[in-house]
Amino acid sequence: MYTNPKTLSVKSRLFPALLGKLGWGIIVFLLVFLPFQSLTRKWLKLPYQFLWVDEFLIVMAFILFSFSLSYYGGIKKGAAIILFSLLFLVITGVISALWNGNPLIISGGAIFNYIKNLLVIPIFCLFVIPKKEIVCLYKVLHRLALFLCIIAILQEIAFFGGFPVEKLGASADFVYMRFGFMRTPSLMGHPNVFGLYALLFFILDFGLYRCFGWQNILFLSGIILSGSRIVWVALCFAFFYFLIRKNKEIAVGIFALITAIVVMLIPYLNMPK
Repeated sequence: MYTNPKTLSVKSRLFPALLGKLGWGIIVFLLVFLPFQSLTRKWLKLPYQFLWVDEFLIVMAFILFSFSLSYYGGIKKGAAIILFSLLFLVITGVISALWNGNPLIISGGAIFNYIKNLLVIPIFCLFVIPKKEIVCLYKVLHRLALFLCIIAILQEIAFFGGFPVEKLGASADFVYMRFGFMRTPSLMGHPNVFGLYALLFFILDFGLYRCFGWQNILFLSGIILSGSRIVWVALCFAFFYFLIRKNKEIAVGIFALITAIVVMLIPYLNMPK
């Protein structure tokens, strides 16, 4: 039976392109869905297994990545380094589990938990994604981060006004004070998670536009109100990095000042989490 070579060529291009679209769609849904995963489970009273949705989506995207890899035959050097590093971690974890006699199922889950968030990097590097779509996704996530920071501020106001913060999506399990403020989780279930999310977009926004606008003020407010000491320390390092790139002499002076402040606040930093 004769098959037109042009038809074969179209099919050979269509299949990896379709896989790319599916992989990109999964990643987009995952990034928009993640901030509300815990809250959705709580409000809808879903079983604990609902929290595995992100793991399932990452595995599906990586399977699509593996199929596409067979078509493209290779990935960028940086993504390959990350992929082989993750493979090394998996092998090391398996050897450790066998050496210590740990159950492989439990150890496998722990290993996957370490590497799952890094698996999307090779996926991004392999699929050909138009710049317009990436910019559109960033704008959506940027506005989502701003929205979460606004909710956090409203939770703080409600707390001091005597209004039940649970009505605004805050978990009562983490409502306690730090430096005179309630630790606000926004809609992300835990203050540390929200603080890291706000920090991520604070760095991205400042790194892209090199100016301190109202968006940065909202992100900074979210970081402070989260009450996360880990996030605060990370913020100091981020500021220090930006200062080094702009003016090394000023950076050294500010670093000395921050060090002195931290030394004075050590008694407070040793408070229970």
